[in-house]
Amino acid sequence: MNVNNNITHPEPALHKNRIHQDIHRVQTNAERRNEATHSKQTAVSHDTVKQKQDVKTAVDKLNEFNDPVYTNVKFVMHDELEKYYVKVVDPKTDEVIREIPPEKMLDIYAQIADYMGLLVDEKV
Repeated sequence: MNVNNNITHPEPALHKNRIHQDIHRVQTNAERRNEATHSKQTAVSHDTVKQKQDVKTAVDKLNEFNDPVYTNVKFVMHDELEKYYVKVVDPKTDEVIREIPPEKMLDIYAQIADYMGLLVDEKV
């Protein structure tokens, strides 16, 4: 007589229950990963948008700073030295913005050269 044939085993029911628990755990973990990934993507996209806005703001400020400054460049002969120097002039106001080299430096150089000429006579 076979005794095992009449006894029902609870193992298939436990096994089926564990499978459902495992499936539920896997689904829950997958949902959590999807939420975390979505949160990271949203944070990254917000950072990217902010960076683009920051770059645009910086470029706009640089463009304002670099608005064309219209100037005239004049080459002028220094009378005493008979050498040219450059004057950068604002055409709207005729104001001298810069001289290269400064005319005062050329005047001082001319005076020093004239003084040296008095000490040492080059004309022999």
